[in-house]
Amino acid sequence: MITDVDEINPFVRDFTNKYVGIGSVVLTPTTTEQISECFKYCNERLLAVVPQGGNTGLVGGSVPLHDEVVISTKKMNQIFGFDETQGILTCEAGAILETLQNYSKELGYMMPLDLGAKGSCQIGGNLATNAGGIKFIKQGSMHANCVGLKVVLADGTIIDQMNPFEKTPAGYDLKQLFIGSEGTLVSKHSIFLFKKALHRNDYRKFVFL
Repeated sequence: MITDVDEINPFVRDFTNKYVGIGSVVLTPTTTEQISECFKYCNERLLAVVPQGGNTGLVGGSVPLHDEVVISTKKMNQIFGFDETQGILTCEAGAILETLQNYSKELGYMMPLDLGAKGSCQIGGNLATNAGGIKFIKQGSMHANCVGLKVVLADGTIIDQMNPFEKTPAGYDLKQLFIGSEGTLVSKHSIFLFKKALHRNDYRKFVFL
């Protein structure tokens, strides 16, 4: 929990310093369960909440305006690993995009997303805003490249959609409702990476067939 005014200051203003809000407390959970408990507590007491990732947006969407509780995912930056069989990377919401890019590059793969704010934006925010980036036309949207999500609803309910496969007969694909949700909190992800093709100067999605 952060309550110091100087430490809170970066959380109450946007990337351009154009939008400045009011906030007196910032919570920095480290697990999905902690996020759930934070939401349950706030929901039961009718406390407004602003989920915040890298806070690199340019429209003030992650800035608390009326002293809302800020829940930051900055400490949830763990990379769980890479399934080379299916080309799937699994990580937490607070993982920095550039960190994921470098991790993928070392494995001989590439992230399907690239943004100017890659050094500070978080993958959870990229999914929540359905970020496009400079690879959008060639590599597809976040909708197309996200395999699984674990999300926390406003009342603390955890929805686990961490499916390890691209195709599943399990019914409605609920994870798609949260991609582009503009702020619905996502805590864990599985994302397709791309691998350089062997016989042409192009990239392709690498999945096990």
